[in-house]
Amino acid sequence: MIAEKERDEVLTTLAITQNEALFQQVLVLVRQQAEVPVARAKAGFLRGSVVYQEENWDRPLPDDYWNHNAAAE
Repeated sequence: MIAEKERDEVLTTLAITQNEALFQQVLVLVRQQAEVPVARAKAGFLRGSVVYQEENWDRPLPDDYWNHNAAAE
């Protein structure tokens, strides 16, 4: 979503251009975008989606895993 300051600048610029029809269309779109509700994830909505997990999933990762940028240096 466009930040409030940027949105105000855009709307002010459009108002200055005296193109009222375009300004009204953009204003409607901006208001619609501002009214879009953000869906929040519900706890447990992915329950059962993990079908396989290693027995040693909590073992420490090897040192090579942490040195992935060493080759680029």
